[in-house]
Amino acid sequence: MAKVGKSDRVMEETLTVQATLDRKFYRKLKVNMYKCVAHCHENNATTEKELEKCIETCSVPLIKTMEIVDSETDDIQMRFLNCEEKCDKSELNGKNNYDDCISKCSKEFRNAIEDAIKKITIKVEENKF
Repeated sequence: MAKVGKSDRVMEETLTVQATLDRKFYRKLKVNMYKCVAHCHENNATTEKELEKCIETCSVPLIKTMEIVDSETDDIQMRFLNCEEKCDKSELNGKNNYDDCISKCSKEFRNAIEDAIKKITIKVEENKF
């Protein structure tokens, strides 16, 4: 039963991170993208192909930012899963208390998330798509 509680805590932290990224990056990028797309549609002289290209161009900043975020978060998730797996193995071998071990993983996860948000912020600001 304790294992579910720890996983729930990690899930909550993941959702918190997603909300932070949404407020910090995605909303502004989406607003800019929608304004850009609206501007594309305002020009009645464009062809269908030009309109598609314009819309595609509008989505580039959001897509590039999402790629940066995905790259950083995928790495963190893999590290957490590896840590959790080590806890499982240690518990099976009687070497470790699972709750203590997974608490350490959670702490590392939180620290990694904070670092990732900083890295993401720097990368996004550097790239100003």
